[in-house]
Amino acid sequence: MNQKEIKTMAQIVHHHFADAALRIAHGIWNMVCTAAVAVPETLVAWQERSETRAALYDLDDRLLRDMGIDRAVAHEEARRPFWKA
Repeated sequence: MNQKEIKTMAQIVHHHFADAALRIAHGIWNMVCTAAVAVPETLVAWQERSETRAALYDLDDRLLRDMGIDRAVAHEEARRPFWKA
């Protein structure tokens, strides 16, 4: 192999490593952006679910009957952890 062929091979290898590094960086950036959106949305959903279940627990028998929900079922739902849908 002459010097020109070696340099060309080195350039090819460098190009492939640079491409791979760019793809990895792009993938990491996408994960960070996704997390930046998903985490606040999840926290809001958990807060709403917690508040809704607390309100369900506090409903009186008449309101539960109007909604067709048994008190035992309402209390069971209200006791579920906020992170479980």
